[in-house]
Formats: sequence, structure tokens, C-alpha cells
Amino acid sequence: MSERVATIEAAEVSAGHDGRAEIVLVVRYANGASARVRLDEEAAALALDAAGVAKLDDLVGRPWDILAPSARGG
Repeated sequence: MSERVATIEAAEVSAGHDGRAEIVLVVRYANGASARVRLDEEAAALALDAAGVAKLDDLVGRPWDILAPSARGG
């Protein structure tokens, strides 16, 4: 695994295509590129709970894989 892990640069709530809430993350990669990642309501709730995060602002600056404990082997 690379020493420089992609990090969450921004997190906000947005309306999904079906009108339900989604979380939109901006992930910044070690090479400077970024990507927007959308999580639906259910996936977002599970991911935030698994990460031990209560507020979206608490995600900013953390490695992207905080949202996927299985990706870290945890």
C-alpha cells in the first residue's frame, strides 16, 4: 500500500436522483487528482457508524478508507 493515502477533502449532504439524501465526498489522491464519491442514505449511515463519526465535518482530512473498515482489514 502507498504511504500516501487518499484523503477526504470535503463532505456534504446532497439530494440524490430519487430525492433522498446522499453524502457527497471529495477524495483527494496522492497525485493531486480528486474524485467525487456519492453514498446513499443507508450506505452513509453504515459507513459513518463503522468509522465512529457523528458529523460529516469529522471526516475531512481523514483517509478515505475510514469509511470501509474491511478495506483496512478491520
